[in-house]
Amino acid sequence: MVSEKLKAIALDLSTSFPRSPRTVFAGYVIAGRMLDKCRAVING
Repeated sequence: MVSEKLKAIALDLSTSFPRSPRTVFAGYVIAGRMLDKCRAVING
């Protein structure tokens, strides 16, 4: 079951794009994009 909190922060990749792969997140270059995609997959 997906929590409501995750649904609120997950991107809907059918209507918007994930972050750029060049965006730095927590010191890592591709981590932000990976996080956006993982949240979207978990959310369905």
